Order: sequence, then structure tokens, then C-alpha cells
Amino acid sequence: MNDSKSKENDVRYKAAEEKIRSAFYELLREEGFQKVTVRMIVERAGINRSTFYLHYQDKYDLLESIEEELSGGIAGMAMKMVPDGFDAAAILPLSKEIIRWVWENRDWFSVLDGPNGDPGFLPRHAERMRALMYSKAVMTVEEEYIEAVMIGMVLQFLRTWIRRDFAESPEELQALIMKTAMGVTHRIGSIV
Repeated sequence: MNDSKSKENDVRYKAAEEKIRSAFYELLREEGFQKVTVRMIVERAGINRSTFYLHYQDKYDLLESIEEELSGGIAGMAMKMVPDGFDAAAILPLSKEIIRWVWENRDWFSVLDGPNGDPGFLPRHAERMRALMYSKAVMTVEEEYIEAVMIGMVLQFLRTWIRRDFAESPEELQALIMKTAMGVTHRIGSIV
């Protein structure tokens, strides 16, 4: 009996969570984070205020939870692909996985990086990835700059892609990143 009750509660909890996140997403798109209130979220979600507080402390906690989930997906990829720290050869393959993750979660990335979202979202995302990937690495000065350029480039490509409403397919964006990276690498090589 207890197990049955637990599953019922788990289903209800997950359903409420989905309602909260869906309402929050819609309100972010329509109103912007600064204008969204817990009252607006619970009214849109059709839940009680107490149900909201079983899930989150406030709207900031909700935002942080969603951002952490999105960041965690990318961080997990980074740790899997580059477990021992900096590897310049892994940056472009990793960017392919990041592009796929952003594509799969494009609705959230679009609203969070848009005018109604959180302007620090993607930069914090990139910094977290950089810290995870390179925390174990001992890099030369040149590698540090390469890493900065590559991560900055991928970040700006993602931002542009989001602002262009994902006009290019993930494969087209990856090809653009590769072409640009090769061009930058070639130009740097000819200067040095």
C-alpha cells in the first residue's frame, strides 16, 4: 500500500513540476523574468501556491534549477569527452555534442538567452564548462589563449544561432564552426 501511495505521489509531483515549468516558460516568453511572480506561475499552472513551494523556494530557485539542468547536460558531456583536462582536439567534437544538446533544448535556450530571460545564462554556462574541462589541465600560455578563443567562438556561434531562431540545422552550424575554426587556426599559424 505504501509503495502504491508513493508512486501516486511521485506521479502527482512530476505532473505538478511539469505544470510549473511549462507555466514559467510561457510567462518568461510573454512577460520576462523580472515581471514574473510566483502568483502568476501558480495561476497559469493551475496549482496551489503551497504546491509550488514544495518544489521551489521562489522564482529564482526555479530559474536556477532549470539553468543547472541545462548546464549539467553540457558539463556531463565535457567530463565524458575530456576527462583528463584540456585537449584542443576535443573542443570541436565537444561543440558538436553541445550543439545537439542546445538543439534538443532549444525552447529553453531561446527564452533564457533572449531579451526576457537571463543575460548571464550562456556566459555562466561557458564558464562552468571551461572550469570543468580545464581544471585538471596544466596549459601553456598558448593553449590558454586557444582555449579562450575556441570557447568564446562557440559561445558566440550559439548566441547567434539562438538569435537567428535556429535558422541553420545543427549540422550546418557545426560545419560553420569547423570552417571558421580552421580559418582562424590557419591565420594564426601564418602570423606565428
